[in-house]
Amino acid sequence: MWKPFIKVIVIKYGVGLAAGIILFFVLPFDDMFRATVLLGLVLPTGMAVIPYAVQNQLNDKLAGGIVNLKNIISFIFMWVIFLVLT
Repeated sequence: MWKPFIKVIVIKYGVGLAAGIILFFVLPFDDMFRATVLLGLVLPTGMAVIPYAVQNQLNDKLAGGIVNLKNIISFIFMWVIFLVLT
């Protein structure tokens, strides 16, 4: 039951954090812009995923569960990143 959730979460946050950290150190802009890019890559999935899943006859329970789980995880990540950058 948890395997699909974990797979999606690891892919999203693994790629998002890796790209965000790389861009944070590579971009030649000020700290606020680089931090915004980093936070933008760990924001939760939009709620539009749920109607999309229903409309296309995908697993809507999985989509809803992933959206809820990502909201919680993203909230924690955003605070951790904020505390590390300040």
